[in-house]
Amino acid sequence: MVNTLNKAMMSFSKSLWRSATEGDHVAVRATYYESLWKKVTKKNSGKNYLDIGAGGLVNSVTFGKNFAKTYALDTSFSNDDISKAQSVLPSIQTAVGDAHKLPYADQMFDVVTMISVIEHLKIPEKALREAMRVLRINGELVVQIQNKYFPVETHTGLVFVYYLPGFFRKWLLRKLGYGFYFEMVSGFPTPREISKYLEDTANLKSIKEVILPVEIIPFKMQPIYTLVIKTGIVKVMPHSWLAVYTKR
Repeated sequence: MVNTLNKAMMSFSKSLWRSATEGDHVAVRATYYESLWKKVTKKNSGKNYLDIGAGGLVNSVTFGKNFAKTYALDTSFSNDDISKAQSVLPSIQTAVGDAHKLPYADQMFDVVTMISVIEHLKIPEKALREAMRVLRINGELVVQIQNKYFPVETHTGLVFVYYLPGFFRKWLLRKLGYGFYFEMVSGFPTPREISKYLEDTANLKSIKEVILPVEIIPFKMQPIYTLVIKTGIVKVMPHSWLAVYTKR
């Protein structure tokens, strides 16, 4: 009975994770992030835009469509993702590099985004300083900040992982075949910590709760998730936050 329950929970959590990270769902999520940003910005167009931790380039294309030039940086890109992005933004420029040491000139960009990347960085404070370095005065840095206490750990699809004692969490993740997690995820800086890192160079313009769009939730769970949204619980325990900082 216990094994059956465990398998059912694993199946559900993995389906939720796939729904949030694959196919058209990624575009829905990117558009949602952009909509949060557009509510508080007047800089959704300009000369140069940079997406740090660009991954599959979906966020790059979504945020960068109104900029003269869009740049994207990550540790690797697939040729297929580059081709898809170029079909939408032919002039997009990709670079393989390190967020801790950006290959760009000082004050080069009007807007810099860091979506689903801060928790992967070994030294987030250093990467944030680099983002500020390449950002123009009065330019905007858009940072998505993951909430490690969100019930579903979005990198593995497992539920309530960070409610477990640290030693047991590590044992369980390895036992379930998620040993790679410890190389992939470095930590979860809080919104307060991010603001502390940036207090000498930027002002916090806005911070909004990220409430996952219903469309990316598995179909069978959508009625329950819709009800959860109506209760307001997701505002107390959001998936993440989207913070916008203005460089001084």
